Amino acid sequence: MKIGLFDPNTIARPPAPASPAARGKLEGSELGPGHRKAEEVSVSSLAATLAQVEQQMNATPEVDHRKVAELRAAIQSGSFRIHPERIAEKLLAEVESLLHPEAS
Repeated sequence: MKIGLFDPNTIARPPAPASPAARGKLEGSELGPGHRKAEEVSVSSLAATLAQVEQQMNATPEVDHRKVAELRAAIQSGSFRIHPERIAEKLLAEVESLLHPEAS
């Protein structure tokens, strides 16, 4: 399959709604017509933490406009310097943390 081609037959479709007869069987089970059993849902502490982190991320701007302006000015003035040693050190540290996450 080539990337970018659209094939409507490969799109997952939602399940068809239950028939009125099937809904009646669900609604009437053990509690009588029109009533449904209560379902209990619990959220793990990890899920709650992830939700909190997601809210914080959504509140944080994706671009630090002040930093962009500083870098742009430094580049335009010719005072921006690239330090290949620092870049290499940080790249190596990142690779090391990916290879050995328990050491972090």
